[in-house]
This record gives sequence, structure tokens and C-alpha cells, in this order.
Amino acid sequence: MAQIGWIDTHTHLVYHDQALLSEQLHYAYEHGVREIVAISLDESEYHKHMNMAKAYPFIRIHTTCGAHPADVYKWSEEKYSSFMTQLATLEVVAIGEIGLDYYWDKEHHELQKKRFIDQIHLANERQLPILVHCRDAFEDCLVILKQHPPLSGGIMHCYSGSKEMAVEFLKVGMDISLAGPLTFKNAKTPKEVASMVPLDRLHIETDAPYLTPHPFRGQRNHTGLVHYVGEELSRIKYMNESDVKNQLALNFERIFVKK
Repeated sequence: MAQIGWIDTHTHLVYHDQALLSEQLHYAYEHGVREIVAISLDESEYHKHMNMAKAYPFIRIHTTCGAHPADVYKWSEEKYSSFMTQLATLEVVAIGEIGLDYYWDKEHHELQKKRFIDQIHLANERQLPILVHCRDAFEDCLVILKQHPPLSGGIMHCYSGSKEMAVEFLKVGMDISLAGPLTFKNAKTPKEVASMVPLDRLHIETDAPYLTPHPFRGQRNHTGLVHYVGEELSRIKYMNESDVKNQLALNFERIFVKK
């Protein structure tokens, strides 16, 4: 059962400043963070996150693993095959982050699609949710999710699309997660999405060390700052923070906790 508190459903602890990690995790706990989903992009990162979970038992650190879409073209077929074999056995709560990224990789779109589909199928075999990275590729991403439904659901991480497209992702069983941009004063679209999507289909995250929320925008992000996203979501929903925390914990259990 999820602990009641803020939950960062997507952070890269291995990319945090390791000299400050203990301080940042204690800051997170002091500011109401109780669960963290640490995203691993290869086996090395996975093992580092597993060690962190043991080293910092006062806060729950869950681990995922997946091949990031902007990186898959760099992997040989042999390396990718070996990774997929290992991914089938790793103790993870989700497969991810996976998906499509046409912003950073403008050339290898068909390879991205193939490996996205491969990892969806693996997630379905393992009865695990998926965490989807989608940048400048919403139409193609939606087509793949319709043709290859994630049977255990999943999350559109750091969602940056329109509210109309968000409705379509909800229809195919994907939840929506919002990050630091929700707190930006000029963030019209994320605020519209937060207002429109039912709270029982929402999550919050940092994507740290990226996408630092206001008022620290421009500085290096860390998982403890997720409470700023939660507080902004509470304001947008006209709800008190305790009720938002309670619902987000239920959402977390539905996605990540095996029945």
C-alpha cells in the first residue's frame, strides 16, 4: 500500500548530484514525499537505484528500467537483444521510460517504433505498466498504443501535449503525469490539462534533475521539489493538499502495486 504523501512518479536519482543525494532525500521526506519511482535507462542504472533503495530506507524508492527512445539508435542489435533478455528478469515496478522522441532523434523513427512496441509486449508479458516518453511524436505514439494496448496501463510521463490529445491517451488506458512546467506562470496548456483530466487519472513527478519547478526554474532539479508540483495541482483543482495526496496515492497503487 502506498504511503500517504507526495509521490514522485518519475525521477532520475542516478543523475542527481550524488554528493547532495542524502541531503536531497531528507529534504524530500521533510516536505512530505513518501514514494519515489527511480527511472533506469540501462542495467547499470538499475543496480545503482536498487542500492539506493537499501541505503535510504526512510523513503520508498521503486525502480523501473527501459530503453529510452532517443538512445535506441545508438545500441547495436546485440546490445539491445541482451538488454531485453535482462529486462525480462529485473525486479522493476514498470517498464520505462520508453516511447518516441522525434525532437532529439530526427532520423531513426522506424527503429524507435519497433523498440517501443517490443517493450510494450514485454511489459504485457510481465504484467507491468509502462512509462511513456513522448516528444514531438504524439500522433505516432497514440497509434502504437491503440494497436498494442498496454494491458497493465501506464503513464504518459511529463505530459506536454494538448488537452484534446490527453483525452485520447486516457481512452487507451494511459494516465497523465505532470511535472515542473505545471508551476510556470506562462504554462497555459499544462494547467488546462491538469484542470481537465480527472484527478484519479493524474500523477506528479519531477523528471529531476530536469524541468525544475518555479521558483527554482533554471537551477538543477531534485526529487524533493515535487511538492511544488503537488501544491500547484491542488490549487488548480481547488482542493486541499491532503485530499490530493490521498487520491494520488490511490492512483499510484492502481498503476504500480501488483494485485
